This record gives sequence, structure tokens and C-alpha cells, in this order.
Amino acid sequence: IMLTSIVYPLGRGSKMNNLEIRYSLRSVESFGEKYGTIFIVGVDPGFLQWSEKLVHIPFADRYDPFMNVWLKLREVSENKEVSEKFLYMNDDFFFVENFDCSNAPYATSGESLRAQYYAEAPLDEIKNKYHLTLRRTMEALEKRGLTTFSYNTHQPVMFEKAKVAETFREFANDLWQTPLSFRCCYGNLHKVEGSEYPAKVLKNNIESLHGRKTFALSNQTTYDFASSFLQNLFPKPSRFEVEKC
Repeated sequence: IMLTSIVYPLGRGSKMNNLEIRYSLRSVESFGEKYGTIFIVGVDPGFLQWSEKLVHIPFADRYDPFMNVWLKLREVSENKEVSEKFLYMNDDFFFVENFDCSNAPYATSGESLRAQYYAEAPLDEIKNKYHLTLRRTMEALEKRGLTTFSYNTHQPVMFEKAKVAETFREFANDLWQTPLSFRCCYGNLHKVEGSEYPAKVLKNNIESLHGRKTFALSNQTTYDFASSFLQNLFPKPSRFEVEKC
């Protein structure tokens, strides 16, 4: 039986010098269950021990972050070593309780993109690039007569390789013209029944993680807070790190 793969996209230019992936992998080793090989698609951060359990798929970021994610996922969908269903993680996602990597819910905010302010706002008034991407995503979905639920939550999610490839084919023409949210396109195209499980996103203050299985870091989190907080949570180096001499 092929265990569930874990896939991380890893871009260049981490403001925390890739602190996030180091501790995310420690959290996987501490609390992850029913997972097989971990694949990191993107840059090599330089401190990981590549092996049969931790595989590097080199990928050079050439476009905006959203487009890079689409291309990395397409690469994964064509890789025979990756399990058909795989757990998709970001480097700033962390497990804090036992987590079944073979059966993660596909999380949704429960809201429609159409209900947000950027759905009707003039394009030149949408200053936030992320919101502009969601507006373009909404338009691409509505053009196809699809629902417009938001699946953009900061949590691990299960993807299927065949559906990843189908999502890329469906939205490819739009994608080369404007950034789109992969999670929203995938979820609405395949009519995924999302689980309304709010994400826990930490900024620069310690909050209770009681009852949570995962949490994420905000893009506003500082290095000082993250390094101290994560080191206290996950002090033991994982087998995925190069041993220090």
C-alpha cells in the first residue's frame, strides 16, 4: 500500500531564511501519521538531508507566486512517485496534535467570493494583490457557471493528482493572462464539500492552540517571534535536517 505523500511548494526569498520549513518538518515528524515520502518542490534551502523519505524536485520560480504554485502542482501531478492523493502543505503550516495525513478535510471559509467587497469594486480601487487575484478567480469561475466558494484557508489540504491536472487544463488559458487561486479553482471545479474549520493564524503573540491540530504563521509574523516560539514548540531536530558537526 502506497502511503500518502506530503507535498510542499517552496519558493525563494523566505524573509525568515527558511526557518518555516525546518520547523514544519519537525512538526510532521512529531505528529504526522500515515504519510509516506515528503516532496519539496522548489528551492533547496541548504540544510535538509535528501533521502528516500525526503525528495527534492527542483523548480525555479519564474512568475508571480500564484502562477508558481500552479506550475509546481502540475509538476507533482505528473510525478509517478507521488501518491494519487497527497497532502498539500505550506512551509508555514505546523501540526500540534496527531494528524492523519491520509485524510485531511478540504477546508473552506464557508463564504462566497461574490460576497466580498472586491467582487463589485472597480479594479483600480483594489489595491491588495491577493484580493485582486480572488476577484479574477471569481470571474473565471462564474464564466464557467461554477460556484464561487472560498477555499483559501491557511491549512493543509488533500489533492488528487488527476484532479490537479484537470484543474490546470480547465483554467490554463485564463491563468496565463492573470493570477488565479488554485485552491478555489480546484474546490469549485470538483464540487468539493468543504469543511468549515477556521484556520488558526498566529502573528506576533502567543495564543492558545488547545483543541487545534494545526496552525499557520501570518505573513506579518516577525523572525524573532517565530524563531523563539517554534523552537520552544519543536526543539528536537528532525531526521530531515543535515546533522551539524
